[in-house]
Amino acid sequence: AIHRALDYWLRHDFQNPNWWYNVIGIPQAIGDIAILMQGELSPEELDIMANRILSRAKLGMTAENRVWVAGITLVRGLVLRDRALVNTAVGVLGEEIRITTREGIQPDFSFHQHGAQQQFGNYGLAFAGDAATWTLVFHGTPFEFSRRKIDILHDYLTRGEGWVVWRDRMDLSSCGRQLDAGCQRAKSRGLARAMEIMSQADPGRAADYLAYIKRNAEGGASDLMGNKYFWRSDYIIQRATNYYASVKMSSKRVIGAELVNSENVSGLHLGDGALYLYLTGREYEDIQPVWDWQKLPGTTCAQLPTWPVKFGHSQVNRDFVGGVSNGQSGCAALDYARDGVTARKAWFFLDGAIACLGTGITSSNAEPVITTVNQCWLKGDVIVSGKDGPQRLEPGEHNLKNLAWLWHDGVGYLFPGGRDLRVGEQRGNWRQVDDKRIVSTNEVSGQVFLLTFDHGTRPQGQTYAYVVVPGAKPEAMSGWTHAPALQVLRNTPALQAVASADGQQVQAVFYRAGELDYAPGRTVAVDRPCLLLVDARGATPRLTVADPTQAIEGLQVTLDGTLHAVNLPRGGQAGASVAVR
Repeated sequence: AIHRALDYWLRHDFQNPNWWYNVIGIPQAIGDIAILMQGELSPEELDIMANRILSRAKLGMTAENRVWVAGITLVRGLVLRDRALVNTAVGVLGEEIRITTREGIQPDFSFHQHGAQQQFGNYGLAFAGDAATWTLVFHGTPFEFSRRKIDILHDYLTRGEGWVVWRDRMDLSSCGRQLDAGCQRAKSRGLARAMEIMSQADPGRAADYLAYIKRNAEGGASDLMGNKYFWRSDYIIQRATNYYASVKMSSKRVIGAELVNSENVSGLHLGDGALYLYLTGREYEDIQPVWDWQKLPGTTCAQLPTWPVKFGHSQVNRDFVGGVSNGQSGCAALDYARDGVTARKAWFFLDGAIACLGTGITSSNAEPVITTVNQCWLKGDVIVSGKDGPQRLEPGEHNLKNLAWLWHDGVGYLFPGGRDLRVGEQRGNWRQVDDKRIVSTNEVSGQVFLLTFDHGTRPQGQTYAYVVVPGAKPEAMSGWTHAPALQVLRNTPALQAVASADGQQVQAVFYRAGELDYAPGRTVAVDRPCLLLVDARGATPRLTVADPTQAIEGLQVTLDGTLHAVNLPRGGQAGASVAVR
């Protein structure tokens, strides 16, 4: 029966309109069959499998595509007993375990494919699994990878991939264009398999790999905390004991999203400053079919009359996009421009809260412009507090003015001014995620929490400011309004800055040279645009700076009257943070 089925396939040699299946997917499956049936194949079967189908995977391409074809070539060498072909394939596999500024593992341990595009959950995840598998297969043989290669793979898994999963679910901003049902958990499980394999292939550091599995098990404690900015991918992450938050941006240098093979048809804004906040990890799980894709959390967008919009690669065509991090806290900034809308947006992660500032919001077009605070599944009560004190909101649309705070699902929001809130059912279907591979047009509905600022049509220089408090309790929110952990110092097109309540920690985005009075008698000034952090809690202040343009070689910072000349990194480290004592 196996032979009859195999012979049927080989006789028809089925082809897919998508080249990937013909060159990689089908040869992988045929290669597995060839390995398992080596002693049972007829000469004719072996010839068709090895010399017609497997040979389509020709060595070439880049990054994970190159790993895939090299793996198929290795299998072909094995079934043909061609040692030279095996040696060549092993060499190619090893070559791709490297740090590069082209496609592959980046100097910040993100992963690029299809250009300068973060691919943790697609090609990068496949690479993690394949590289781990081949490392184990070759372990203890003459083909064994060098210690340097294994070190790179270890760092990629623990300092890159391991950062983007929270409570057994991959951050949506790392899932790439494949946002199918169950994708967050499936991708987390795929990474767990790679970690398990590497714990066997690199047994001396098994605890490092197994820590990922332990922290993402049911009830697992968060042992990976801090702030990390991936300067090669315009992507910042904050991890704490009780929450995970991320902002994904794009720039002239970095692609924010792609639409390929009908996958991700609505994802134009995925790299436009999307801010996701997770406590349980389920906040956005499978929300994609009912999402309003022009109101992704954290974004400021024109509400186009026809949607979705066709695109290939999506990125913000600006240079001033970046982040700065001292490992514990950090901030990110996006000089935004799309569809006639411009804005300067910044996010500050400090003392268990996230300050979100926007300024210079301007549009020349007639479409309304909306900033979305959050759009997630509705869970439990929504409590708001204004002049009449705390109250629970009924489902529906609300235009809330003079609101002091709002609370939903363990998260508090503090903001001045008015905002719009919709709490209730939204409808859609999975075809707005992928209009070819997903054939079902069945309607999907669910209760959604949507909180926005409406800037109206043709806004000129508008602003917004709000603070997000993960893990807040509703009864404690009034205390936050009277004694906020963060204070907004500036929110102008030239400078956006916040400070801790005691003024000892400052985060600032200088869009041009300038000066900031951050506490009585204390100032910081810069002679070039930059992002910076000041931590004055110790005996010696700690200064951290970064160049979001990745174009300048140095700058001068005057902190409390003392001048510091700061040399900035170049090459693959351009955009990385520099600490100065």
